[in-house]
Order: sequence, then structure tokens, then C-alpha cells
Amino acid sequence: MDSTILLHALVFIGQIVGVSLFMGIISSIYMKNPKKGIIFVILYILLMIYPLYLGFNYSVVMGVAMLCIYIILGLTLFFYIKKKRYKEKTAI
Repeated sequence: MDSTILLHALVFIGQIVGVSLFMGIISSIYMKNPKKGIIFVILYILLMIYPLYLGFNYSVVMGVAMLCIYIILGLTLFFYIKKKRYKEKTAI
């Protein structure tokens, strides 16, 4: 029982770190060139389907946790970029 909890925790922390780093890369690419940023986001979503599938196959809790990480950090990135774009437009 203890090893499964540790595995879930490590995968959860790894997902948070990996997705956060990737969201930072996406935000910098999108701010420089929105078209490339959108293409990069689409590729990322396509690449994350398989690990999400594996997470749900391993356990429902793992899959839901991974999905929550993707949604929460994706929404955070969306609002960050929206706020940053608004500041750029009003500053000009």
C-alpha cells in the first residue's frame, strides 16, 4: 500500500514540474509569435493524450489527477497570456 502512495505522489509531482516547465516554454513562444504558439500547444495536447491514457489505465485516481493538472495549469497559462496581451495593448 505504501509503495503505491509513493508512486502516485512521485508521478503527481513529476507531472506538475513537467507541465509547469512546458507551460513556461509555451508562454514565451506564444508571446513572440502567436501562430507558432498555437501550433506548439496543439502538438503538446496531442503528445499528452498517450500519457493520460496510461494514467487512466494504471488507476482512475492517477488519470483524474493528471487531467486536473493539465486543466488547472492550462487555465492559468491562458489567463496569464490574456492579461499580458491586455497590458501590451493598453501600454501602446
